[in-house]
Amino acid sequence: MTPSIDQTRNNVLIVEDDAATASILNIWLRSKCQIFQARDGDEALQIVHNLMKENQKIDLFIFDICLPRPWTGITLKVEIIERWNTYKAHPFIAETAFAMPHDQEQIIRAGFIEYLTKPLEKSILVQTVEKYLII
Repeated sequence: MTPSIDQTRNNVLIVEDDAATASILNIWLRSKCQIFQARDGDEALQIVHNLMKENQKIDLFIFDICLPRPWTGITLKVEIIERWNTYKAHPFIAETAFAMPHDQEQIIRAGFIEYLTKPLEKSILVQTVEKYLII
């Protein structure tokens, strides 16, 4: 669902298919920025499309790496940049339950600027978001 847009705040798109994690992320960040939430890649693409039609943009992306098929956080990032090249330089943060070193390397190689592991810690998440946004 697309909330009404507050043009004075940074827009953050959270793509997370787990309802509990999505709610926690929303609660932790909603005082810092305008939150847009999607459960899968298709919904995320629709949100970005709708914002672009309104001359609005996402300032920071937070993607779960494991999304419902056919998407992953990595393939969704690639698709967004292919459709809207303006997002090539925007910050993308990955969050995932996978903590294996090769997973982290793959995510960083895919262009994510940060990699957060679940269970997420509020202070680390907030610090990471503040690092990339003017709040």
